[in-house]
Parts: sequence; C-alpha cells; structure tokens
Amino acid sequence: MKRKWITYPLLMFLILFSGLTLFYYNKQHHLLFLAKPLPKDYKFKFSHPFKEFIFQSDDHSELHAILFSCKNPKGAVAYFHGQNENIQTNSNLIAHIFLRRGYDVMIMDYREFGKSTGTLTEHIFLEDALTPYDFLKEHYGEERLIVYGYSLGTGVATYVASKKQPKILLLEAPYYNMIDQACYMKPFLPRFLVKWLLRYPLRTDKYIQDVKSKTFIFHGTEDEIVPFASGLKLHESVKETHDIEFTRIEGGTHHSLKYHPDYHYILDQIL
Repeated sequence: MKRKWITYPLLMFLILFSGLTLFYYNKQHHLLFLAKPLPKDYKFKFSHPFKEFIFQSDDHSELHAILFSCKNPKGAVAYFHGQNENIQTNSNLIAHIFLRRGYDVMIMDYREFGKSTGTLTEHIFLEDALTPYDFLKEHYGEERLIVYGYSLGTGVATYVASKKQPKILLLEAPYYNMIDQACYMKPFLPRFLVKWLLRYPLRTDKYIQDVKSKTFIFHGTEDEIVPFASGLKLHESVKETHDIEFTRIEGGTHHSLKYHPDYHYILDQIL
C-alpha cells in the first residue's frame, strides 16, 4: 500500500509535467513572437513624412518596411522592434526620437507581423533583417548606419551587426540569449530541457562576439520582462574585448526607457 501511494503521485507529476512540456514546445512560436498582423489595405497615419517599401524575399514572401526621412540626414537607423508589435505600434515615437537628432529611420516588420508575409524560422528571422540594412547601406553608406534593436529585436540587431559593420549598434533591453530568457520566464522547466526543446535559441551572446561596431546597451533596473541582469551579463561577456558601454536606467521598466531622461541624455551624446 505504501509503495502504491508513492507511485501514484509520482506518475501524476510525470504526466502533468510531460503535458506542460509538450504544450510549451508546441506553443513556443506564438509565445515568442506574439505576431501582430495587419490587413494589406491598412492605411498608416503618422505625424512624420514616410514612405512604404516592400522587399521581395527569395521564396516570394514580402517584407514590409517604412522609412521616415528628415532634411539633410546625418545617416540612417535600421530599427528592429519587439514582440507583440508592428510598424503601427510605436513608429511615431521612434521616428520622433531619431528624426529630431538628424537621422532617417527604417522600421521593418518581420514575417507574420504587420503587412509582411511568409512563415518564420530562426534562420529566416535573422537573415531577413539583412534586407533593410543592405537597402540603407546602398543609399546612405555603411559608415553612416546605426543598427537599433529593442527587446526581441536586440538579437536580430546584434546578428546584423555581426555580419555587417555599421557605425553603431544600439541595444535596448537585450536578452543574453533566448535559452536564459525562457528559463527566466518558465523557471519550472529544467535548463537542459529548455536547451533541447527550444527551436529559437537566438544566441545574442554568440553574435556579439563578432560585432566590431561601437556598441551601447540601455537596460532598466525594474525591467519586468527581460531582467536587468540579462543585459548586464551580455555587457560583461565582452567588455574586455569590445568597444561597448552599458547604461543603467534606474527605475526603468521594459516599456518606459524611451521616456526616461537618462536615455535621452545618453542618446544625445551618442548621436
């Protein structure tokens, strides 16, 4: 009887744990990207001048982007947004931040986001980001380009900077890699299991090893989504070998840094 009482709870635990693991494995794509599509005929209304672009990929998918322009720009910014966003979400704010500092800015929607089409894999997610960069490089010159990543987009931005050589790489609330991030979000899952199941490891920690550009990291101490320790860990991993600076935004949360005076003060110094 005693053995039966021990075996039954253990069996129930294994069944529940296996079911939960299977659920997260099947749902990880949605949980990671939280894609926000838009209809093809959606009309954007922004307070700054803009032009829409559609880039055709090799598999005939369409990558939709918007370019905000100012007079006599110093250069251009390739901006990669976070999850659960699209071009419509924060583009007015992003455009204002860079246009008033004399930089044009292009924002691209990943596949499945906004008006972009096609299906995402990790390889496609990373490689697609080279498309707007190459467009800006052709029109502005690489020495005048800045690559900016926010949240989910920090891994993409770092990957682009590892393959190209922009003047500056800017990372807002970056994750060390998606393995660490998944363990933080789902602490009940063992790390070895996360590494085995995760289809999108997004190894920002590896990409940054090949970055030669001057790099700046902004991270808020009260970030409730990507922990402050994650951005600090990324900085610590390359601070001895790379030209990189870390800005601690005291009290900053995941969604508030662009409104924080310290963020704007440092950005003024950089740009």
